[in-house]
Amino acid sequence: MAVEIFKKEQQARGAFNQGEILENKPIGFPQDGGLLSPYSNLFYWAHAYTGEKESEIGLHPHKGFEILSFVLQGSIEHYDTHFKKWKKLNAGDVQIIRAGRGISHAERLMPHTRMFQIWFDPGLHQSLEKEASYQDYPSRLFPVSEAPGRQSTLYLGNGGPLEMDSTATIKKLDLQAGRHSLPIDESEVCSLYILGAPVKLDGRDAPQDAFAVVSKQRELTVENQSPASLFLIQSPLALPYPAYREIVKSY
Repeated sequence: MAVEIFKKEQQARGAFNQGEILENKPIGFPQDGGLLSPYSNLFYWAHAYTGEKESEIGLHPHKGFEILSFVLQGSIEHYDTHFKKWKKLNAGDVQIIRAGRGISHAERLMPHTRMFQIWFDPGLHQSLEKEASYQDYPSRLFPVSEAPGRQSTLYLGNGGPLEMDSTATIKKLDLQAGRHSLPIDESEVCSLYILGAPVKLDGRDAPQDAFAVVSKQRELTVENQSPASLFLIQSPLALPYPAYREIVKSY
């Protein structure tokens, strides 16, 4: 049984355009620092945010990975070399880049925007043989379910509309104040980002922007004194293909 908690100050950091875009990265690149390396099919996870100014990350290439962008607050615009035009996503919307053989894109974050960008490793030997594709998902497509004390927004798995080769369940949990029990499949690793108010995970403090990795246990207890939001990904403990980190030994 294991619950590892990584507070914001323990995560990797990044910045663009003289700090107009800032990032804390639960899973960063080797040169970024931070305590976590890629695991399961999760290769990279960044929480990016802007202040008073909009700011652009210029055209850059991607290959192989499946890259998800979740707009948590505000809005973003993106440009790619397939559609060759700028497209807008608002809070609650999600975009997937299936990078395949390769594609280039640019991103523009509007003022007071927060987003996740999460890279999945779908098995690059197969992925690099496919054509690249984009897909935008408006927030209205994601089913919301209610249970006592909680609301779940489902993105992937169990009826969530996202389509990707990587195996995962992705959802956001909005919790009323109280004590909650979350079931976990022992064959999976559960990754949690604390979006709002602080919580306790199995009795341990997890403040806002903390990241937790839970493995080899059947249940996680969450306690929160005020309404809280968790972003959750469940992915396989063992992959049926060699991960990129195993192919490139610098990870």
